[in-house]
Amino acid sequence: MNATDAEDWFVVSGVFEDQVEEEILGSFKVDADTFTVAKATAYKCPRCWKFQSKKEECACKRCEEVIVSTGLDSSKTQTDEKALA
Repeated sequence: MNATDAEDWFVVSGVFEDQVEEEILGSFKVDADTFTVAKATAYKCPRCWKFQSKKEECACKRCEEVIVSTGLDSSKTQTDEKALA
């Protein structure tokens, strides 16, 4: 299972194997594995609701790629490139 599939399966904004640097909210164990829940530091994407956007009201990279590839009008959703300008 890749990270994107795991994010969707566990309904979280990110899955990481390394120790997190963000604010830790809690942790739990399942058998020999320890899982840590940390507060998201990015902004919430208005399309997928995952906290992976670089700026408020901007689509995350994954959603922006979908919008561009489908030819949908993205003028109502700022892109990360516009946010960085």
